[in-house]
Amino acid sequence: MDDQMITIYVLCDETLRALGDREDSQCQVSDAKIMTMALILA
Repeated sequence: MDDQMITIYVLCDETLRALGDREDSQCQVSDAKIMTMALILA
């Protein structure tokens, strides 16, 4: 399960980077982490 979570996180992070996503400087949790949790919990 841990390997699957890491794979999902990497895919989300790489996708956001490819799309040119820029995070707010005040955010404490990255968009990729939020997307990963949403996908795992769905």
